[in-house]
Amino acid sequence: VANDQCSDAELIDITELCVPLEFMTTNIDACPENLPAGTFSLPCDFNSEETSWYQFTAPGMGGDNPTMDFVFDSYTGSGTPFMGIFEFGADCSNLTPVSTTCRDGLNETFGNIGPFTPGNQYLIAISSYGDTGGDFEFTVKFNLGPDNDDPCAPEVSSDYNVPTDGTALNG
Repeated sequence: VANDQCSDAELIDITELCVPLEFMTTNIDACPENLPAGTFSLPCDFNSEETSWYQFTAPGMGGDNPTMDFVFDSYTGSGTPFMGIFEFGADCSNLTPVSTTCRDGLNETFGNIGPFTPGNQYLIAISSYGDTGGDFEFTVKFNLGPDNDDPCAPEVSSDYNVPTDGTALNG
């Protein structure tokens, strides 16, 4: 597997925000990792399972709070796919988990992962438990905005009746 090691992570080039980006990978014949205790929660154990890696640079500028949505679209293995996000430090021996939450399963959207720091590099570790690996298809979507904004939300419907005289509407 070409992206078996953290140092060989495949680049995710974020060309657009709010647009699903699809990827294919495998963890067949990938090696387990050697991450410090506490960097993940069970059953997501990167230290005993085959792991492949992806890398991205968080979009945005200072004041933005970029997040990511992630979905495993398909998996050919007999086990359960899982993923984790790590902030890339000086090298692969200095990874900091964005969260220790175990995000596992097919066709479930793991939404609003982050927020990330714009301009910082992050790694996505992809693995599976209960088997010896398989081929994955996954989708990521990057969102950008302050906490109280969702620039990826659909346009507001014009069906709302908003008064122009400053009065409030009830019910």
